[in-house]
Amino acid sequence: MLREVVHVYPNVEVDSFHGLLVDHASAHSATVLLRGIRAISDYEYELQMALMNRRLRPAIETVFMMANETYSFISSRLVKEVFSLAETSPAWCRPPSRPGCSAGWPRSFERV
Repeated sequence: MLREVVHVYPNVEVDSFHGLLVDHASAHSATVLLRGIRAISDYEYELQMALMNRRLRPAIETVFMMANETYSFISSRLVKEVFSLAETSPAWCRPPSRPGCSAGWPRSFERV
């Protein structure tokens, strides 16, 4: 789904990794980590991570972006629960990926 949404941006790459984010970023010559924050509870967690990442890799900066209040309630746990229980995909599921949203989650999704 992510590749589908960002394919129009030639400078954006979707990747997965194992290990520390700062090690992965360093291996790809990244100098900035962009992190989204929805609520103050996210900030507390993200601040701790940013400070640890700075100790591990001082050359890599962390930048925080606040979510629009329209999307601030959305969490991965809630998205998974809605997809497992809803008959249709939610309006905030981007149009290019809507068919994949409802089809991509098993109805018997185990709640976290």
